[in-house]
Amino acid sequence: MTHGITLIKEILIGDLDNTEQIQEEKATGKQVHPYAKHITRECTKIVRNRPADQNGIYILEESYYTYPG
Repeated sequence: MTHGITLIKEILIGDLDNTEQIQEEKATGKQVHPYAKHITRECTKIVRNRPADQNGIYILEESYYTYPG
């Protein structure tokens, strides 16, 4: 695995949400953005029929949104 792919994995894979942004918006009395939670995982091991010369990784991202009101 190349250094670039390793770096991408470190940056992208994990859980992320915008709780801080939502709290700030609610504190000012107007929530503009939906709450968003992003869950990102590497799924290379479950990909079938991958090209033999493919040295990269596969990443799956799930996003969940809760809109104001």
